[in-house]
Amino acid sequence: MDKNTNDISISQINKNKGLLDETYLSEELLQQMAGNTPIHSVPANKSITNAKVAEKAVSPIETTFAKMGKNKFDGVFTKGTITGGVDSAMWNGEGDGYCAIVKVKPNTRYALKKSGGDRFRIAGSPSYPSDGASLQVFQFIDGQSSTGLAVGNNNYLIVYVTSPSGQIPDWLQVEEKEEGTVGEYTSPKVVLDLEEKSVNYRSLQHVLNLAMIVGRPSTFNVSLKNKEIILKHEGVFFYAGSTRYNPSGGVYSFAHITGFLTLMVVYNPDSDSIEFFASSDYKNLQRNNVVLLGVIRNESSELSCYFNGLYHVDGRNPFDNNRSRNTSSSNLFIHDDYLNLNEDRSVPSRSEITSDYIRGIFDDLVDEFPNRVTRSLFGIASDDSDIFMYEVKPPQLFNDAGGLNDFPKVFIHAGIHGHEWGSVLTVARFFDNLLRNWKDNKELRKLLFNVHFIVVPVMNPWGLDNYASGGGGVESRKNANGVDLNRNFPSGWTYESDETSMNYAGEEPLSEPETQAMYNFIQDNKSDIIYEIGVHNFGIYPDSNDYAMWYAASNEDVKKMVKGVGMSWSAELKANYQSIEDVEGSLVRISTPLKSGVENEWNEAGVFNTLLELPREINGNDIPDGEKLADKMSQESLGNLILGLINKYPYLK
Repeated sequence: MDKNTNDISISQINKNKGLLDETYLSEELLQQMAGNTPIHSVPANKSITNAKVAEKAVSPIETTFAKMGKNKFDGVFTKGTITGGVDSAMWNGEGDGYCAIVKVKPNTRYALKKSGGDRFRIAGSPSYPSDGASLQVFQFIDGQSSTGLAVGNNNYLIVYVTSPSGQIPDWLQVEEKEEGTVGEYTSPKVVLDLEEKSVNYRSLQHVLNLAMIVGRPSTFNVSLKNKEIILKHEGVFFYAGSTRYNPSGGVYSFAHITGFLTLMVVYNPDSDSIEFFASSDYKNLQRNNVVLLGVIRNESSELSCYFNGLYHVDGRNPFDNNRSRNTSSSNLFIHDDYLNLNEDRSVPSRSEITSDYIRGIFDDLVDEFPNRVTRSLFGIASDDSDIFMYEVKPPQLFNDAGGLNDFPKVFIHAGIHGHEWGSVLTVARFFDNLLRNWKDNKELRKLLFNVHFIVVPVMNPWGLDNYASGGGGVESRKNANGVDLNRNFPSGWTYESDETSMNYAGEEPLSEPETQAMYNFIQDNKSDIIYEIGVHNFGIYPDSNDYAMWYAASNEDVKKMVKGVGMSWSAELKANYQSIEDVEGSLVRISTPLKSGVENEWNEAGVFNTLLELPREINGNDIPDGEKLADKMSQESLGNLILGLINKYPYLK
């Protein structure tokens, strides 16, 4: 070979004679080795490991299946700066400062906020910025730490947050927001956007596999009476995810399991059997092979069950019109827990029952039981007098226990018609008995320790005082402006031109301060109150009506509940007075309230309610004092209505 030739190929070089240095390599290869230019090569399968990928080099914005959550900044600050002026800004990837590069949606407004850093210069770019690329400047205001802006046609925001001499911010928030600025900081979170059905539940740890029971309902029978589940092989299927199971028949008893509150019912495909686990037995529930069918509850020795799909409870459809709500109780609306009061006080005269008299009863309770009874202003009446509200609360738990100190709230009001003095006396004396005599009465204890009462005993103080001073019934029924307050609410309001009518509804709905106060209270508290009771009087038995007690409700389940309460009340009355026993019928009337009135406003608010019409007298030839008996029985009617509510509220729908 001619040693002087310049035409030597690589194959002609004897590698054993020495080493090649960079002078033998092309400039392009040298730049590729230095990492300054991309190498166009195809790696072998599985040749790139985690260790070969720089930390966080692949972020959500580089993927098609992941995106950032509320905060669009992924938390990684990039070395570099924005150089130049507003009209000549460029990306300098060699700069020693730090920026955030955030993927954004074009033509969208974003709010930004940072904590720390000595720069706040924001620009946009249609593509991920390369060194020397021109940028569209949005703002160069280093003194700010929060702003909002629209990104135009750009796909990336570049936020210059700190100079070489500054400190990297503790955090940066970038979020989509049509108006306003960032509120609270949200740490960066990645949200996966996966194709439907691309993840099977078996790929996930500790996720309960829920099943739907399909087929003939009679093939899956839950016997709460015998404490067993009877399964027939033909006609029942469990669908869980994309799998269908056809279990074998059998009888699976849970009678041996005691002391549980919630019992989880699962199907085990491996053993083809029904199994029962306490809800606290999380290890068994997290097994990948079990399919959750439903639960069995045990509350106060009364069993109930809830399953997903078609099934029977003790041989009956749990979804039929009797609304049994899957319970083993057969006396759903029978009231067998009667409150009997030892009330022997005489009834004051009409002139004595004033708003001050009723307020005095409640104020004495506030003074004597300050830890349980409080008073506040409910509103101002049409005569500028005060309408007071009282709250009677159960004793609080020793600790908060995660909101368990919140007891069910029942709202009671009386005296919306001023001439119905018996209603306000009933409410006042009932709460007087509740606070003073609970130690000697099991039912009063149950009420006092389990219900948060909110009471407005006199809604129409002017009417009550006017009637006490000798005013007429029609006049006193209404407020100082001559308006029937119970006809002045928006729901069902009807114009009545005759201002002398006892039902005159005012010139427009909510024209009166009393009804405005009640309406505002309903709107502000409808989510907290579970039940409302409006207490009224309707007359003298048997002179005025053939019935001695009148309940009005719109909800059909509530009507069934008050029927049970009313029948117990009637039985108590008949059992003690022969003259009442001789009367045919129960003496109880149940109806739907008028289209106007407070109760219909509570209906509109979605709160169960009852209008309770009480007798002013109950007379008979063996009844020595009709007013006194009516006062006692009226208090018992109110108390038993609340007691029935406590016992049956879970079944109202």
